[in-house]
Amino acid sequence: MVRFIILGLIDMKPMSAYEFDKLLTDSIKNFYNIKQSQVYIEFKKLKALGFLTSESTILNNRVKEIYKVTDLGRKEFFKLQEEIDVEAERYLDVKLLFLVRTFFGFYLSDEKNILFLEKLKTIVTNKIKTLENQASVIKNSESNNAKNRDKWYWQQTIKYGLNSWNYTLKWIDELIIGIKNKEWENN
Repeated sequence: MVRFIILGLIDMKPMSAYEFDKLLTDSIKNFYNIKQSQVYIEFKKLKALGFLTSESTILNNRVKEIYKVTDLGRKEFFKLQEEIDVEAERYLDVKLLFLVRTFFGFYLSDEKNILFLEKLKTIVTNKIKTLENQASVIKNSESNNAKNRDKWYWQQTIKYGLNSWNYTLKWIDELIIGIKNKEWENN
């Protein structure tokens, strides 16, 4: 998946590793966690395979490597896209670790569970704020007609994220109330 993401983002426009990291953080990392070390290892592999090229350029008295997807890299991207389409069910496999933690909550005190949920609530609230900011940036960004389609698809991932995190926030609030009211006693 890392290869697919790198090729897709860099094919949008040639960019430096720094620009790539910023775009990755502002987009894909909202819903897919990638470690920085994975990215740089994959960059090297993609160059070695001829899927990426780079040119050194000087900007502000600094040397920058600007990466570009080759025709071979574009073919690889579409091949990976086809593989994803064939294995669609696999791509719905989501690991929600906070649900695993909640499942075993009966082993812990109500206070510890509420503390955990309050911590989750803060994290989820911050994720919602980040997505709302990014939605605003995308909506207000200048765009020509060719890029409107790109913006629309990006907006859909943000919409999914907002709906998902808002539901999670509601669920956390209900769970906290349920614990405080000891709802299991009424089951």
